[in-house]
Amino acid sequence: MAVLHDVLKVGSLKTNLFSWKAVAKKGFRLSGNGSDIWVRDTEGKDVLRARETLGNQVLQSVEESAHFTYEVWHQALGHPSVSSSNAKSYIDQHLIPTPPKNFHCDVCSLSKSVYHRPAESSGHNKATRVFELTHTDLSGKFSVPSIGKRNYYITSIDDYTRYAAIVFLTEKSDAASAIKTFVKQIEKQYDTTIKRFRHDNGGECVNEELLSYYESS
Repeated sequence: MAVLHDVLKVGSLKTNLFSWKAVAKKGFRLSGNGSDIWVRDTEGKDVLRARETLGNQVLQSVEESAHFTYEVWHQALGHPSVSSSNAKSYIDQHLIPTPPKNFHCDVCSLSKSVYHRPAESSGHNKATRVFELTHTDLSGKFSVPSIGKRNYYITSIDDYTRYAAIVFLTEKSDAASAIKTFVKQIEKQYDTTIKRFRHDNGGECVNEELLSYYESS
């Protein structure tokens, strides 16, 4: 850090001037290397440095304060609300930039989100008895086959009881046979009939074989 004495103020000058000759009389030494000039004290310690800019030697100043965006300050202060960060809550308030218009913080939005329990179903299309409605879906093909060399599996879940059955398949085309086997199993084991299947309209569930089977059942 350099402290300047005997400084003269000239109102007509728009830039500050520094006299190397005056500095030399104070016991400081000047040295240069290329476009840079250093001012060193009697112990050889650098005090000031100037760099050639547009033909003039310009003193290089060191900015000791870092300039951060409002978002960085917002995070550093613990994500305060925009209104509280604008208030005079900090002694160094002048360092905090003005919040940009429509400032948004994803972290604040997530932390303020509230879990709402879904509304109760109105009962539309909801099963009122066992195996009135069965949900079915096919998964696969998997990158690694099962121990039994199966590449797919099909699930069937009863909407009323949540009873679930899983059947592993070698090929996707085996889904139709698995569905028909499941229907027969339910009829024999529970002495009832599956009324409806609900699925994603995939080809494994919507094909001539199954449509014909449904019509004849």
